[in-house]
Amino acid sequence: MRSESTIESCRDPLVRVKLGSTTSARNLYALIARTRFRDVSPAYEALCEAIAGSVEACALLDELAPWDRHPYRILSAAWEMNGPVDDPAGLVAFLIANWDAVTAAVAGEWTSAANRHSVQSG
Repeated sequence: MRSESTIESCRDPLVRVKLGSTTSARNLYALIARTRFRDVSPAYEALCEAIAGSVEACALLDELAPWDRHPYRILSAAWEMNGPVDDPAGLVAFLIANWDAVTAAVAGEWTSAANRHSVQSG
């Protein structure tokens, strides 16, 4: 088992979350935007920055286990659910409005045909 000091000293935010870091959603999404998506994917950088800037979205994300709140999982769920991944503000509203479906998707309970009908548009 890894010690807390090992986890906290890790500079890679992806590894920190995987190892169980208690990094807040706000800090995680801002960090991923800067370190993973900047100069690589301006669209995903903007999505992560918008999520990091939403107090309500971050409060919901902070209720999830560290690995479940990871940006790759949340953004993948939103994409699978036909969320507005080309509109940062729209995506934040979509995540909040469809939080139960998002968490089901992240937990692996997503069934496209059944759940797409219950998703509200952003």
